[in-house]
Amino acid sequence: MLLDFSKYESPEKYCTSQTEFDKEVLDFLHLWRTSDHFTVQTSGSTGIPKAITHSKIAMQNSAKLTGEFFNFKKGETTLLCLPVNKIAGIMMLVRAVIWHLKLYTLPPKLELNFSELPIIDFAPLLPAQALQNFEQLQKIKTILLGGASLPRTLSQKIPKHPSRFFHSYGMTETISHIALCDLQQEQNHYRVLPNQKTVFASWGVQTTSLTAVD
Repeated sequence: MLLDFSKYESPEKYCTSQTEFDKEVLDFLHLWRTSDHFTVQTSGSTGIPKAITHSKIAMQNSAKLTGEFFNFKKGETTLLCLPVNKIAGIMMLVRAVIWHLKLYTLPPKLELNFSELPIIDFAPLLPAQALQNFEQLQKIKTILLGGASLPRTLSQKIPKHPSRFFHSYGMTETISHIALCDLQQEQNHYRVLPNQKTVFASWGVQTTSLTAVD
C-alpha cells in the first residue's frame, strides 16, 4: 500500500486495505486524526511491559527532530514494515504525516520482499530484518536499525555497504529514539538529537544528563 502524504493531506481516504497490516495502519491514521493522546505498550525489554501514554504534541516534536537529523524532504519515499502497535512503527507513520512523505507498507515479517518497491530514501528496520534481507538493502538509501542490539554478523557487513546505516538509542518511554549512531562513521558513538528537550516538555521528563555532541 502507498500512502502519499506529499500529494494528499489524508491519503488514507483514497486507500483500501490489501492486508490485515494495511488495515491496522489505516486504523491508526484515523485515531491520529481524532485523538490528542496515544497509549502504547512497552516491549518489556527494560522491565515488566506496561502502557505508556504520549501526547500528540510530543510525538509530533519527536518526528520533527528525526526529520531534521536525516534532512527529510517532501515527497521522499519511506518504508513501514514494523508493527503499528509499537512505538517504532507508530512513529514512522507520524514522520510520514509531519514531513509529507510517500510511505510504502509491507507486513512486518522477518523475510521481506522489496521487488515491487521503488528506491526507498529512508526505512527503519529491526536488526534481524536487515540481516535476513541484506541482499535487498541496496534499494534503501538510509536504514535506521533499532529495537535490539546488532548481531556481529550484521555489524561486519555494514561498513562497505552503499547504503547509510544508523543505530538508535531510545525506548517507548522516550517516544522512539533520542540519540543515533552512524554505524559507518562513529561506531559506538551516539549523538543526541538537536533540541531534543522539546520532545519531553509536555510530560516533564528531565534530560539534563543528555548532552548533544557537536
